Amino acid sequence: MTASPTTQVPVDRWWMRQPGGQPYGPVAKAQLDQWYAEGRISPQCQVMWEPQQVWRWAAELYPAMAMPPVPVMGQAPGSWPIGIGPSSGPGSNPMVIVVAVVDLLMGLFQIAYSLLMIVRSLPFLVIFSVTDVGRDPNAGMIQWLTALSVVVAVVGLCMGIFTLVCAYGTSQKRRWGRVANFGLAGYFVAAAIVNAVVNGMFHLMAGCMLIVVSLAFAIFVSIVLSLPQVSKEFS
Repeated sequence: MTASPTTQVPVDRWWMRQPGGQPYGPVAKAQLDQWYAEGRISPQCQVMWEPQQVWRWAAELYPAMAMPPVPVMGQAPGSWPIGIGPSSGPGSNPMVIVVAVVDLLMGLFQIAYSLLMIVRSLPFLVIFSVTDVGRDPNAGMIQWLTALSVVVAVVGLCMGIFTLVCAYGTSQKRRWGRVANFGLAGYFVAAAIVNAVVNGMFHLMAGCMLIVVSLAFAIFVSIVLSLPQVSKEFS
């Protein structure tokens, strides 16, 4: 007797279903292992090996997950659409959230400092604009530095607002958020030095404080975002 030919199903086809979401796949087991290593598979997720057509808890495939699963309602096997692969969720690495919080604080600090510079410099700019600068040989330079101080403060205000946007991008693990952090690190150090030179004659302590804070920000985010376990969150 001759056996009838059968259609063979590829054995290396896996699916993953997140709680309350659609399944993703099919993918190879190596891809599934990579998702697990990146923290994208939680104990509440389910996995399925396609030839078996049976959903199982992820902890059965990865015993290192000690947390008991929470039942997912309204998801019967066979009801899934074909997905395109899960995206990285925000904050699986706590250091990502720490950097986002630092961004938030730095943005608020920059906005407050810039507003202080504008409020501090505008009266001098108005006074010198209506005063005969010829009576004082230094008045022209002071007027120029005051105007420059206002311009720098306005730029700083805009960058402070952008830093708040960057904090959101970082918390969501967007690639541009990580890149923007390195750019912000360089900007804040350079801007702090310019502020100290321009405004040093008016408020030296404030300028020194800005330099210290900017250097601390630049060093911290550059080191943390360069760590392999953190940088992979933005891939």
